[in-house]
Amino acid sequence: MKKFLLSAAMLMAVVLGVNAQNFEKGDMTLGGMVDLGASLNKNNNSFTYGLRPEFNYYISEHFAVGVCGEIYRTGSKAKDSDPKVKNRELSFAICPQVCYELALGERWGWSNTLSLNVEWNKGKSIVGNDVHKGDLTNAVSLYYYPGVYCFMNDNWFFDLGAGVLGYDFNADTFNIGVYDVYIGLHYRF
Repeated sequence: MKKFLLSAAMLMAVVLGVNAQNFEKGDMTLGGMVDLGASLNKNNNSFTYGLRPEFNYYISEHFAVGVCGEIYRTGSKAKDSDPKVKNRELSFAICPQVCYELALGERWGWSNTLSLNVEWNKGKSIVGNDVHKGDLTNAVSLYYYPGVYCFMNDNWFFDLGAGVLGYDFNADTFNIGVYDVYIGLHYRF
């Protein structure tokens, strides 16, 4: 039954989206997102919040190329360590990106963004009462951000997303951020 309902919902989305078009070739968007994330596990809890301003240019009605910047703050705390250990990190990134938008109705649709993040990170660790400043590090990562968007009028739209898939080339690790949630506001001109 679940497979049938999922298949029916997907078919309906495709049928409704065939004639719907929210973006046109030559459209440009300017906006940004606020991102909140958490990772909770047995030994360590971490929280992330950040801002992501971005610009996109639509090369067709479905595809856009763009660039965004990221400013993130991450904090983590080890649970059962003695002395207590806390880590803080500030990250900046420049991210070229490709977006695929699939209109699912007159004013809303499915958003897919693939982003190549070039990041610079600066952190510090607090062990008991001692502060240890970390070196400036960099990383290159590839991220996929799924989401939905909804136009409020002809120019303004917002997008919502949850979850992120990523690969960190420096650490050679794949990650799934199921606790990441973002909301954004954009202007189309």
